[in-house]
Amino acid sequence: MMNLLSDISIASDVAKISSTAILGGIAFKVIERFLNGKSFVEEHTTLRAELREELDAVRQEVVRLRTEVDSWREKYYEQLNITSEMQAELTTLRHELTEYKDRIVPNE
Repeated sequence: MMNLLSDISIASDVAKISSTAILGGIAFKVIERFLNGKSFVEEHTTLRAELREELDAVRQEVVRLRTEVDSWREKYYEQLNITSEMQAELTTLRHELTEYKDRIVPNE
């Protein structure tokens, strides 16, 4: 009978130790998840801040590039205007040259 009582006592102690270990493990996991959740949020907050800064930099670059494109577009149209005026002047000069040549060399 003593042997049975000591076996029950040992089994009871093992059950207590096992249940304590299981509850301790669960408590550890809950605390770990809470702490990791906090760092997870902090990491994402930092990442979002970095992405916002990068997005702002890209937006500023787009604005700068648009300004530069507008400047080049204006220069292109100015040059196109000058080229058109020069072509018109060249046509006029060729016409005048033909008239002078006709005056100098009579048509035969």
